[in-house]
Amino acid sequence: MAVFAFSSAAFAQNVAPVGTAYRWAHGFTPGADGRSETEPTSVRVAEPLLNDGDDAVDVDLSGGQAEPSNNYEAAGVVWSDGPRTIDRVEIVHGSWNSSGDGAFCDGLSLQFSNSVRGDWRDSGWAVEPQYAYDSSQTAGVVYSFRGAPREVRAVRVTGKLHCTHNSSYWTNIREVRAFQAGNQSLWNDSALPTLVDSTDPEGVELGLRFRSTQPGWIKGVRFYKSAANTGVHLGNLWSADGTLLARAQFANETESGWQRVAFAAPVRIAADTTYIVSYYAPNGRYSADLDYFSAADYANGPLRALRDGSDGGNGNYRYAAQSGFPDSTWRSANYWVDVEFAPLSGDTTPPSVPTGMSATVSDANTVGLHWNASSDDTSAVRYRVYIDGNPLALTETELTGYVHDTAQPETNYTYRISALDTAGNESARSEPVSATTPPLGSARACPPFPAFPNEACTGVPAGQSLTTIAGDYSTSRDGQIINALLITGDLVIRHNNVTVSNSRIKGFVDHRTHRNLVLKDVDLGPDRCPAVNNGGRRLINGDNGYTLIRAHLHHNGDDMLIAGGGEPVVIQDSLIHNTCFYPDDHLDALQFYSPGQVGHLSVIHSDIDARPVNSSGYGNAAIFWADRPGAGSTLTIRESRLAGGGYTLAPYDSGLGSGVVIEVSDTRFVRDSQWGSACYLGQNDPASHSPTVPYNGREGIKWLRNAWSDGTPLPACQ
Repeated sequence: MAVFAFSSAAFAQNVAPVGTAYRWAHGFTPGADGRSETEPTSVRVAEPLLNDGDDAVDVDLSGGQAEPSNNYEAAGVVWSDGPRTIDRVEIVHGSWNSSGDGAFCDGLSLQFSNSVRGDWRDSGWAVEPQYAYDSSQTAGVVYSFRGAPREVRAVRVTGKLHCTHNSSYWTNIREVRAFQAGNQSLWNDSALPTLVDSTDPEGVELGLRFRSTQPGWIKGVRFYKSAANTGVHLGNLWSADGTLLARAQFANETESGWQRVAFAAPVRIAADTTYIVSYYAPNGRYSADLDYFSAADYANGPLRALRDGSDGGNGNYRYAAQSGFPDSTWRSANYWVDVEFAPLSGDTTPPSVPTGMSATVSDANTVGLHWNASSDDTSAVRYRVYIDGNPLALTETELTGYVHDTAQPETNYTYRISALDTAGNESARSEPVSATTPPLGSARACPPFPAFPNEACTGVPAGQSLTTIAGDYSTSRDGQIINALLITGDLVIRHNNVTVSNSRIKGFVDHRTHRNLVLKDVDLGPDRCPAVNNGGRRLINGDNGYTLIRAHLHHNGDDMLIAGGGEPVVIQDSLIHNTCFYPDDHLDALQFYSPGQVGHLSVIHSDIDARPVNSSGYGNAAIFWADRPGAGSTLTIRESRLAGGGYTLAPYDSGLGSGVVIEVSDTRFVRDSQWGSACYLGQNDPASHSPTVPYNGREGIKWLRNAWSDGTPLPACQ
């Protein structure tokens, strides 16, 4: 595929040729957003006429036709197979004739769409050089639109034609080019080591010390591989002091040559700051050039591989049986490990600092964190969790809560939170909060993914003795810990920071106005389905957020759970099943309902089954997310198994302009457990729902590595 240089040292792939080129003609008005448009019905441009690098063939936009005043037309590209992440669009101007202008005369702009059928919006990207109408415009002039990386399904360049309304005028575009975002590197794929195979067979971490002259994202790692460099390779990014910032495992490697892997989340780096990129070669046989950095930096665009000694040594390595920080150096060697970098552009203002942070200790290994949402001037916000000054995890969360479930017993932890926007700007860290875990109790755990929670690892642990409470039980104080109770009625929560563990609750949990409820190793629900629908009561009543860990929920006479606006709901290592269905029911195992309110729902490594046990059928959905949640709402489903329903997962209302983000990753859907499909994005029903779109950086669904329960991939919500 063609590669076009956009600076002397940075490369981006022209991704437009895999799309289909269109001309949108006649009837545009200034500022038209295209919402009434379907797939273009005017002249469809033959694909070879655009994006082919041909300097001799033009695309005619007007062709001597009589034009109305203020007529706007456009040419662009639609990718019908899925979105593309781009950071630049170019037009190459066409020829002009002696009768008139070969140029747009006004209003040149770039528009994006996340649908193959319209929903156009202005990109906000400026054009360079500044466009000025010239009736003698020279053919071949290139105009560029640049901006922060955006995920889109279509691009088009629009402009006003025939300002003098002369029907003999022609306006032509020779080429429209859309460029894949970023991924600049120190070396391109044609760069080769002098010593391809070192013959050293020992397991070793091999690193490079580098800087960038401008802030940006490290999106992944590259390394040059000899045919003898075998085994599972890990790519790492470290701060100069050895803090691990990101890690990813290489996959689908070729036998030799340049290999690359992307991090699960790009890492923001600061300008003029030293970092180390490295990879682990378990069987050695790496590539190397000695004394490569002995005399000077090696520079390519904004990236600098540092001269040995300018900020510590270069040629970093560490022999070990597993991956680790390469803290030794040898002869300023180049071990041919590299980064994939995308510079920042546009927004440089960080979000507000998170406030209201609290830490709730659940047991010797678990601390629940919650905080108030931050705001940003241009985009959605996600959060980074720090423990004792270091990142707690190699990723970020879009929720205002996090469960630290790898804590050690009898240990004091200090937590802080920062907020990040989509441009990578990070806020200052929040005020710290501390928590101390108690001595080790139960070492109970559910089997890790790809296995799923079951009755043996959820609910009350086997052999646990319980004290019976006949009827309802109400909390008495903030921070109360309730343990080893059998409550035959309801549990009434009237205080903050309550933790319930190792308990059986046969009624409901009434939790309406208080924060930070944790239910861990709890069995919740009647012993069997009630005779009739219980009138809308869910097993947990109230929208103010809660955390379930290894919980077992069953046999409710309506929806099992409902979540809404307010504090986050986190469901982890839990089993929700044995639902109950009654005539005219709308049975969901888990439903979000809070129109216009901001809510956050996370389902992590859990098993949710909507199929009823008291009747035949499927129920409505295992997870039903709908009714237009407010901008900033998030639904996250990871490493879980879902079953039942007309549609097992119904993730509606994350459409264009919604500001709602949905992520479904590494999740398995039980085949033939639904009467419809595994997943349904909804339809355009202004009265209730709007269809969800692919993630575009602000809203939409991220669909990653999902499959049927038999392992057959599910490439999209369908």
